[in-house]
Amino acid sequence: MKQPNWKTPLILSATLLTVGTFSYWLQYSHKPKKDKIDILSKKPIALPSEEAQVTLIKIKSTQGLIELKCESLAEKKCSQGSLGKWVISHPQGPNGELYSADPSSVKDYLSTAANAIATEVIDLNDETPEKRKSLLSEYGLSDDQRTNKDTQFVEMITSDEQGKPGKRLTAWFGADHPIGDKTFVASAVDGTINDKLIFLISNQTKTSNFSKSLTSFRDKTLFNFDRKVITSFTAKVTAEKKNGGKLIGNKTAGLWMINGFPANFDHIETVLSGIANAKAIEFVEQSMIKGLKPIITYDLKAGDKTHSLVIFEKVTPTKKIGTEKLPAEKHYYAQSSDQKELVEVESILRSNIDKNLVELRNTILLTEAEKVTASLIKIEGASYSASPDFSYIKGKWIAKDGTKNWEPSIASKLIDLFAVTRIKDFVSPPPAGKELFKVAIGDEKNPTKFYYSISDSKGNLYSRNLNEKNNEAYLMEDSMKQALPKTENEWKIKTPAPK
Repeated sequence: MKQPNWKTPLILSATLLTVGTFSYWLQYSHKPKKDKIDILSKKPIALPSEEAQVTLIKIKSTQGLIELKCESLAEKKCSQGSLGKWVISHPQGPNGELYSADPSSVKDYLSTAANAIATEVIDLNDETPEKRKSLLSEYGLSDDQRTNKDTQFVEMITSDEQGKPGKRLTAWFGADHPIGDKTFVASAVDGTINDKLIFLISNQTKTSNFSKSLTSFRDKTLFNFDRKVITSFTAKVTAEKKNGGKLIGNKTAGLWMINGFPANFDHIETVLSGIANAKAIEFVEQSMIKGLKPIITYDLKAGDKTHSLVIFEKVTPTKKIGTEKLPAEKHYYAQSSDQKELVEVESILRSNIDKNLVELRNTILLTEAEKVTASLIKIEGASYSASPDFSYIKGKWIAKDGTKNWEPSIASKLIDLFAVTRIKDFVSPPPAGKELFKVAIGDEKNPTKFYYSISDSKGNLYSRNLNEKNNEAYLMEDSMKQALPKTENEWKIKTPAPK
């Protein structure tokens, strides 16, 4: 029997495998590139790259015409991924001044507009020039319709590597699609419209992404300073009922004092941060505060420079629409030394800076840093036969006098309690009451670094700083009263009950 010849089938199989593999590679290795081309073909404004420099943006919407000019071409920060310097070249201020634009708002708009993708495209390549002209008229995109003063568009002018004007890319918005919530859109390059490809953009995308007001782009920051440079401030607030509502803050060696008392550093910095980062929500006329008196004022010093902020509150009267009664609304307006115009601000700004003295004073007896450096605790009381006395040695608290049966774990709980319990109020003069004990917390160099008297008055727990000469007591949170040992026996090791 003749042996079969496997050579030819093997060669044929190898050839088919090679051709098949090449066909697979040819199809799928080009797919990402084809997808990219498809995406680009659905963009009414297709910038050549993400790094393309845009020198001018023109936006014509129901809000009017807005022109944004980039002044960071030399630094190449006019692309959709950069935070460059932009100004609003149109419209201008009342005296012809150019408004500063918010870099983040322009960046977001540029990226959104350049990456907007049509939900559908209409290919008119197979239509005759006459048919295309007729269809453009139906779509609201004919030459005459595009030059109408009410026609909306977005235009971007790019720049080449030398900073010279490059392409002028325009997206024209035409009529609404008769079926579906969409708008016909045409693209143009250097004034020449592409009449062979029409885009359909959803009306929601058109409204949210392309229709922006002047306020959307304006720089709405009220100040241009870092809160860390502020060294002192004076304020008049409604939250502080005493002292005529006045607050005086001074920073020395990195620590804040408020009205002469140690301040809560974080709370002061939060107030300053709220002012430094305040933003307008709208620019308004001065007539909005006619007849109003300021409710909050701040004057902040940074070296030889002073920044000021004034807040006004306006309450709109209740309204009745039909049978429905609308409640009164509160609006807040601000004047700042760094912003010439009166602005409306969110109510949270008031909440962030309208603080009373108690909220800004130091409201803890012991900081976390002071807690970990403490190595001695001693308790003294008129009703105590001996003083519970503890030392922190080799990572744990121990009783100095082992014969008294003191419970070392209470020392650890006490110091934790002093570090987490807050002062609710500062009371002067101190209320009459019964002293429970005195507690000294410190180290070998200064055993009474922290020295407090703990007392009970009408069911409330108070502490007094015996290292200070001011005549006041601290009203403590109720949680401290519940957790604090109050008698000598509570400081001792509990003896198990006999079985």
